[in-house]
Amino acid sequence: MEFSLNSNVYSKEDFVNEQVVVSGDDKNRVYNISEFIQPVESRILLDLVPNVPLAGKNYKILVIDDNDDIRDFLKNQLKPYFEVITAPDGNEGIKRSMEDDPDLIICDVMMPGLNGFELTKKLKDDFATCHIPVVLLTAYVPDELPIEIIEAGADAYISKPFSMKHLMIQINKLIEKRELLHKHYAGNETIEDGKAEDHNLDLPKKDIMFLKEVEIILEQHLTNPEFSVDEFALMMKSGRTLFFKKVKYLTGYTPNEFIRMRRMKKAAELLKSYKYNVSEVSYMVGINDPFYFSKCFKAQFGCSPSRYLNS
Repeated sequence: MEFSLNSNVYSKEDFVNEQVVVSGDDKNRVYNISEFIQPVESRILLDLVPNVPLAGKNYKILVIDDNDDIRDFLKNQLKPYFEVITAPDGNEGIKRSMEDDPDLIICDVMMPGLNGFELTKKLKDDFATCHIPVVLLTAYVPDELPIEIIEAGADAYISKPFSMKHLMIQINKLIEKRELLHKHYAGNETIEDGKAEDHNLDLPKKDIMFLKEVEIILEQHLTNPEFSVDEFALMMKSGRTLFFKKVKYLTGYTPNEFIRMRRMKKAAELLKSYKYNVSEVSYMVGINDPFYFSKCFKAQFGCSPSRYLNS
């Protein structure tokens, strides 16, 4: 797992007394929000997410912080680029993580009740949420903090105070990792040992096993025209909603799209063998309508099966 560690550690002596509130819950709670986070120009933030479609509008970020000012500030800074939802504490954060399917979570460490470490561990231990990247924010960094972060399973942490530029870079890196996973699955490769060849795509073990099982079951039933998403989910011992969410998040495809894509790639392999005609290949990949097969094939490869065969 790759950690993004900020080497700039601040203490309350770095601020004047009016800017710091010392409490039992958070040794370095910064009172002046303008000193806590330094925003940058919107144009600079936009430049930091070059590979995110429509400046990230397709991505949902959950901000969890018990400080109303910080939570509102982060929401206002991020909402031009992402869909932003918020939670005022760890328990509400767990609930929103389950119900709203965020693509990334930004969470404060020191919160009353369920703190950031406990929240992260709960999310990473749960198959339904283990795929969600978590960025922890902390104003107090004791020597043992990195160990606690590793044990919790966080994907990155940033020390307070920090710039929005730094935070956006971390968000961008984690989103780019997900985009690489989607591009990887759009190719003909399969997941082995949690990494895609030529890419550093570390995945939770639960997701590695899930993807491997998806590949095995799909390969076994690719020729069956009656093979459905409901049957697929049942074989995966997963509810339909959770199955849909995990496949979509990890591969970039809905289950139906993923089945169709795999069928088209199998069809391309069969056509390349020059042993079968287009109609035969159509039936061999579980599609009984050659016209529909040709339509799907063209959508996948940009040309008809016959042209692909002749080329």
